[in-house]
Amino acid sequence: MLGVLGAVGPFAWARLEIASVYSHQGEGGHYICGLPAMAILMAASMGTMVLSGTAVVFGLLALRAIPSPRPPTRVFEVFMLALPLLPAGLYLGFSLLG
Repeated sequence: MLGVLGAVGPFAWARLEIASVYSHQGEGGHYICGLPAMAILMAASMGTMVLSGTAVVFGLLALRAIPSPRPPTRVFEVFMLALPLLPAGLYLGFSLLG
């Protein structure tokens, strides 16, 4: 559940927040800047990384609790939990570093 929330939740929040910011900026005929949208997407990426990282840690702890011939589906499940962590981390890293 935490893995699904980590993949969907922050970006659903970002979509609503960006729509709210742009609706307020566009009301009075003001110039609409894209910097708030980028900052909101960076915050959503950080949220995705935190939630996905937490899910991976819990998944690895649960995987270690299973006796030694671990089923490959459990290892695949932990790998799938880590998938949202990679693109969000790359986006955040490339955005901050250059």
